Amino acid sequence: MRFEAAIDPMVSRSYEAMFPGSRRQQLDARALSDEALARIKQPCFLIHGRDDRIAPLDTNLPLLEKLPDVQSRVYGQSGRWMQIEYADSFHNLLNQLFLE
Repeated sequence: MRFEAAIDPMVSRSYEAMFPGSRRQQLDARALSDEALARIKQPCFLIHGRDDRIAPLDTNLPLLEKLPDVQSRVYGQSGRWMQIEYADSFHNLLNQLFLE
């Protein structure tokens, strides 16, 4: 249901209205620089659904290249809702990362 809303042209127009001018420029201006990413010393873990059509998997690539201490987990046959589509695996992963 949320995906259907996200791809609805009317919703898309409303979203784009929040970013006057070039949406890409607006979003890029909020992103951390390569230098800032390289200074992050905390371990980072990226979790992504391979079939996410809103934020494609390749959006992770710059972070994987620039963060010094990064790992990633990709769930195949999954979109935006890995935590629901692979609930047991997702929660076990979080428990391993944060509780052990």
